[in-house]
Amino acid sequence: MLPTLILLDRYMSQIPPEKWYENGQTIPDIPTRMAYYETGLKKGEEFHSWAWKGIGDTRHVQGDLVGAEAAYVEACDLSPTDADL
Repeated sequence: MLPTLILLDRYMSQIPPEKWYENGQTIPDIPTRMAYYETGLKKGEEFHSWAWKGIGDTRHVQGDLVGAEAAYVEACDLSPTDADL
């Protein structure tokens, strides 16, 4: 699955961060979804808050509520005025 993720990530790097985040939500396999969002932390800074939001969402699905909250706090700290986060 990793080569597919790499190709998908190359394609997704050409779209705005919010759309990149939304596309990650369509990945049904939870570990693959987490890996997708973790790659966002290696992208430009404009992706970081959306990556943390995706990590928080994925941790929430996994039942890791403490981890989800920490990721959401990270997202909000990076973009405190973005109402979409």
